Amino acid sequence: MDSYQPIVDYIDAQFEAYLQEELKIKRSLFNYHDSRIHVCLYFISPTGHSLKTLDLLTMKSLDSKGHLPFAVVGSMDEVKVGNKMVKARQYPWGIVQVENENHCDFVKLREMLICTNMEDLRDETHTRHYELYRRRKLEEMGLTDMGPENKPLR
Repeated sequence: MDSYQPIVDYIDAQFEAYLQEELKIKRSLFNYHDSRIHVCLYFISPTGHSLKTLDLLTMKSLDSKGHLPFAVVGSMDEVKVGNKMVKARQYPWGIVQVENENHCDFVKLREMLICTNMEDLRDETHTRHYELYRRRKLEEMGLTDMGPENKPLR
């Protein structure tokens, strides 16, 4: 992929679907299936060189759309270590095991995302990222927080 725009468009489409439900006269947010993106995991190829311009632009554009935690090592490859196969990344100097907390933070990241902070991430998506999107969309519709005498509504 040579553009981050499809990712941004998809995230915005999820915000838009939630906004449309929220704007209904007879709405049911309690029963609404919330498909908003709460965390973006961005995987960078391990080239050993600096980040590509596209990676920097993508991460910058995703920053206002959702949480973007960093993980140092990830791998889909399985490597033989001793008698068993483990998810790891093979380097000339050795092996970095994804599931080994002495080698990388992947286990801690997974626990943080799924167990410890899931509700906080959802709340932050709603109060920060979605509200920013919502405010922009409502302003585009001509709605403001100002009353008829240009005084803030309370």
